[in-house]
Amino acid sequence: MLDYLRRAETLAQELGDSRRLGRIYAEMGLGFWVTGDVGRALDYCRRTLSLATQLGHRDMRAWAQLSLGQIYYDLGNYPRAIRSLKRNVARREGPRPLERFGAIGSVAATSRAWLSYCHAERGEFAEGIATARAGLRIAETARDPFGQIEACYGVSVVYRRQGNIARAVPMLERAVQLCRDSHIQLFLPRCTAALGLGYALGGRVDAGLPLVEQGVEHAAARNRPRGLALVGTWLSEAYLLADRAGEASERAAHAVGLARQHGQRGTEAWALWLLGESAVRLQPLDVEAAMRHYRRALALAEKLGMRPLEAHGLTGLGALHAQLGRRAQARTLLHSAIELYLSMQMKAGLARAERELEMVADGR
Repeated sequence: MLDYLRRAETLAQELGDSRRLGRIYAEMGLGFWVTGDVGRALDYCRRTLSLATQLGHRDMRAWAQLSLGQIYYDLGNYPRAIRSLKRNVARREGPRPLERFGAIGSVAATSRAWLSYCHAERGEFAEGIATARAGLRIAETARDPFGQIEACYGVSVVYRRQGNIARAVPMLERAVQLCRDSHIQLFLPRCTAALGLGYALGGRVDAGLPLVEQGVEHAAARNRPRGLALVGTWLSEAYLLADRAGEASERAAHAVGLARQHGQRGTEAWALWLLGESAVRLQPLDVEAAMRHYRRALALAEKLGMRPLEAHGLTGLGALHAQLGRRAQARTLLHSAIELYLSMQMKAGLARAERELEMVADGR
């Protein structure tokens, strides 16, 4: 695909056809993003935006803002991603709801889905849910299955990050069914793996783990590098829930490597946390390794403003200190986690942190 686009780029430049050149730059940005080449993806998306501004081409600009938002999300730069995506959500500046400008779905619906992912990582759950559901309404009105899948997945991401698995799973089931009914293979591996993790988090590990494994296998077969680190973290978490800490650790370590290779800092932070969660379950316990993973995950979460992950990291680190008999440090960390969970209304995480604190108080 990129080879054809390079040839088209040369022809458009020779013709002086700025409109076609903008479309080509947009497609090249997408191609490089999918293959995990963040640097060149950013370059071509910025070229698209520059041409769109020169031409006053609103729809081209909307496509560029969506692509930039997706790239900044991968980079863990959530403030910049939000700024780019919100330009597509603003009523006056945004694209027409049914406009695609060459995208596979409604740019307005997809922009809202990706905006909801950003809000989820920052713990802005009410705004994330409202944004994702607004995108779903647009996609439904447009009868756009691609946009509906993205939006259903977006709603599920926000609920899962908040710990509300009971609401996340039905949205994922709907997304998977839409993939099958519409014969859309593009999103099926990701949605299948996410649904499997949802089942596992909801207590149905035997049903969920095979789906995560299937989704990861199919994602790897598609040779789309940027998505592999994320689904790898889901498989690591599913293995943890299945009490297979060794395999969880291997998958998390692999996800860290992939995330660093492709500049996916948010995914890297989650994978580091999973390395910590795996390390405390391995025997014999490697205290130094567990501490190192948790602290690296926390440092990155704090830097990127990932408050849900920060709360999880504080809980894990606090529980580890408690296990080592360091009760004062454990109390401090767990109290900080509880404050964060309360501020974001994360009931499941709050319950775990409170249990850990209770055990510290009881001297267990």
